[in-house]
Amino acid sequence: MFSLFKKKIKVLEIKQGQHLEKAEEQSVEEFFAKRMKNRIKKVLGYNWEILWHTDEWVYFGYPKAHQRPKQYVETLYKVSHPDLRQAFPGFEHVQGQEVRKAVWKTITSRYSLGQYTTLIQDLKWQAILQDGHIVLDIHWVYSTDGAPETHQCFDLTLDNQTLTLLAFSEKPCSGKALEAH
Repeated sequence: MFSLFKKKIKVLEIKQGQHLEKAEEQSVEEFFAKRMKNRIKKVLGYNWEILWHTDEWVYFGYPKAHQRPKQYVETLYKVSHPDLRQAFPGFEHVQGQEVRKAVWKTITSRYSLGQYTTLIQDLKWQAILQDGHIVLDIHWVYSTDGAPETHQCFDLTLDNQTLTLLAFSEKPCSGKALEAH
């Protein structure tokens, strides 16, 4: 009900350079965290998208609606373009789904589960930008063929442009809960 009262800004108009004065400033870290939530696109919108950019700002938002002419964002954000290029040079193409693929590739190449009929698994991770890299805290839970759950935790470091694996280490699993991505 409350979304009825929020101001809707049309995505097509933003992509023409309109309404930019309405953007709320975000940090590079906030931009990164939002983009890490992106999933494989099954429908139009419903991911954090870059909508416009200038030399000074990158404008982004979370488009809603299933038809391009009707797409809107409730809030338009902006982040410093020079700061973003410096801290996260892969910002245009590195998103949550690409990081997720790199994580799965790394884990499955190191941990063969052998032959099984059923596999139940959950992968939770948190990512931060640190010193030109993406640093991930990962908690993987899996069970094959009804066996008890296995918990494995890792620290992973990826290049923030190419997602090349730079460091990998196992660690004991702590009791803190990670966000599912």
